[in-house]
Amino acid sequence: MKYFTLLAVLLSAFVSADEIRVASWNIYWLGSSGHNDRTASDYQKLTQYASSLDADVIALQEVEDATWARKVFGEGYNYYFTNRRPGSKGLQRVGFAVRKGISVPDHQDYEQLGLDGSVRFGKDITISTGGGELRLLGVHLKSGCFSASLDSSKKACKKLKRQVPELEEWIDDRAEEGTPYVILGDFNRRLNLDIAGNKGVWEAIDDSHPTEFADLSNLAEDKISSCWGGKYPQYIDHIVVDPRAKDMYVSNSFGALNFSGQFDKMISDHCPIYATFTF
Repeated sequence: MKYFTLLAVLLSAFVSADEIRVASWNIYWLGSSGHNDRTASDYQKLTQYASSLDADVIALQEVEDATWARKVFGEGYNYYFTNRRPGSKGLQRVGFAVRKGISVPDHQDYEQLGLDGSVRFGKDITISTGGGELRLLGVHLKSGCFSASLDSSKKACKKLKRQVPELEEWIDDRAEEGTPYVILGDFNRRLNLDIAGNKGVWEAIDDSHPTEFADLSNLAEDKISSCWGGKYPQYIDHIVVDPRAKDMYVSNSFGALNFSGQFDKMISDHCPIYATFTF
């Protein structure tokens, strides 16, 4: 009987290891200078939320480096961050925390999203388990053009418009490869309210070209955010998948970890979002 009990536990662990929870969290200026006003109590709350999130892979935004990410997520993860932008203090870097035991066979910066170095690089990694691979691009796109036309005269919209073809190029390259892929992070764009007629980000990147694997799905589509009691009802953080990754997506597993209490930037102005994928 003990043998069969042990076998059941081992099989259960194996099955759960084939399901990976992938998340994204902008942790609001988590770093050593400029906005380092967090107290020990703040970090305790952050680590509690990170524990509740219980994600295997977390795309991170506005985090300085692994030292600061480790203060929140601990030693159970490996950390991968973009290089510093030229002239940047590095406070708003993009990266990933990947639970130890998950292989990351390649990790590199997608510098094209940084344009002339004035905005943030993307972080490009592949996670690998015994069941397969998933390519992930962590992004933090230009802020300030949340729903306006990309043809707007606003400086932020002009920069975002320049980022879109760079993002689309990454998508097109992945569409012609054999690995399922996900783009996730802070898009700084209300994709659910995007503008038709190719004036928005979604219409530009979801064009089913050059192959059907450029036909994208936004897991946050038609969903309303309850972050901080509904303070930000329209998602600007997204998890976007190609058809192969959508086949791996566990139905209805998209969600958000909502914070309790009054709005507090020292926790974050973004609630983590997550989804589960099966390998």
